[in-house]
Amino acid sequence: MKRIIFPLDVSSKDEALKFVKLLKDEVEIFKIGLELFCKYGPDILKEISKFDVKIFLDLKLHDIPNTVFGAVKNLIEFKPFFITIHLEEYEKFRKIVFEKTGFEGFLGITWLTSLDEESLHFLTGNEKISIIDFVLKKAEIYYRAGCCGIVCSAHEAKYVKKRFGNNLKIICPGIRLDSEKKDDQERIMTPERAIENGADFLVIGRPIRNADNPIEVAKKINEVINDIGYRQ
Repeated sequence: MKRIIFPLDVSSKDEALKFVKLLKDEVEIFKIGLELFCKYGPDILKEISKFDVKIFLDLKLHDIPNTVFGAVKNLIEFKPFFITIHLEEYEKFRKIVFEKTGFEGFLGITWLTSLDEESLHFLTGNEKISIIDFVLKKAEIYYRAGCCGIVCSAHEAKYVKKRFGNNLKIICPGIRLDSEKKDDQERIMTPERAIENGADFLVIGRPIRNADNPIEVAKKINEVINDIGYRQ
């Protein structure tokens, strides 16, 4: 499986389908977030599924377990590969959602890459806590809940990999190429370093989408990733 996840962060169905058709030979997993899903609903999933690619539903479900169960029960009929969730506990989720749906593609959100440590201190009221500590605690919750993986910055990936090994897949957004300037993402990293840090999948949008030749950029990133994997 190729390790690039391409986010369809565009405003129209036609543009989303254009990128799927263009990149499907270099990308196997396409991420659908709130913008597209809120505009087109399940219809966009049906359209993208026609290209025989995997769908990552990045809806960040966060509610009481029974409500999340109802949502997931409706979503899994479209056979998504991943669905993102937020959790503060694990026992109820495991019993009410994970075990009842049998869905094995839950990914837990840890700490958004648009947020820094100062934001974490403000949220927790604890100036001594680090993002690494917070991410590891969230990863433990998701592991106990039955999630197959987590979403975290590549800066925390090596600590998660060290603690959980291959028991949790690590999906890293905030991936940028060397020549790019930092934007709304606070904790960014290049594809090479992210893979070396233990990332299993890389969410790469703007570097590919904004390129003059998106296919060529995706192909080069795949070559770099495969070379690192071979050397490891």
